Amino acid sequence: MSLGGRLTNIFATPGEVFEEVRDRPPDHANWWVPVLLLCLAGTISVWVIFSQPAILQNIREAKDKAMEQQLSNVPPAQRQMVKAWADIFSSPILLKVAGTFGAAVGAFAQLFVMAFVLWAIGQIFFKADFSYVKAMEVTGLAAMIPMLGKILAMLLILITGNTAARLSPAMFLSKIDPANPTYLMLNAVNVITLWYLGLLALGLAKLSRRPVLVPALCLYGLWAVLHMATITMSLMMQHLRT
Repeated sequence: MSLGGRLTNIFATPGEVFEEVRDRPPDHANWWVPVLLLCLAGTISVWVIFSQPAILQNIREAKDKAMEQQLSNVPPAQRQMVKAWADIFSSPILLKVAGTFGAAVGAFAQLFVMAFVLWAIGQIFFKADFSYVKAMEVTGLAAMIPMLGKILAMLLILITGNTAARLSPAMFLSKIDPANPTYLMLNAVNVITLWYLGLLALGLAKLSRRPVLVPALCLYGLWAVLHMATITMSLMMQHLRT
């Protein structure tokens, strides 16, 4: 199977792709090409989104509202100076540059961290004999799903005008409220994330030569624990600020 075949077949027959990765010598193109594509998709998404006047206006209004609440007790002169600096750092070009940098860092961080998680689970729990590079190949090829997610999220944001819009049940709520536990939990159930974790579980199963159920339970369980901890911390911080 060619590299192009692996990148496309990961959507249709991922089991065959991962079996080939397991049985063939290491091929670094299996991870760096998908990650570069993920960086490219993230960069395009950032530049398209932050080129929309309506979205930029929504961001400015949300920023001004938040600053009014945070600077209510600050003297007028200092308040104006803080707002001026905030306007500079929230300018469209800086938003695009920061978003591009964040997309690149996030793509590579996701690759290395998730590859380590797969490798660690395989070594500790399954006593499997595969290298970290093989885990990188599986994680890299699975990154084609987040790449698709970037494109779909961009289209959803352009349609709704809401930068928080994602392919999750939270998009059906009438109001986006980060202080609402229901919103936080529904927003965490992202279709792309669940698909991505499912592929990672399948890849780990193929590398470990184990049934997919146990790797799936490990990855989805870890994801659930981390999200519950994040939601709990977020609600605690909001409570302390109020």
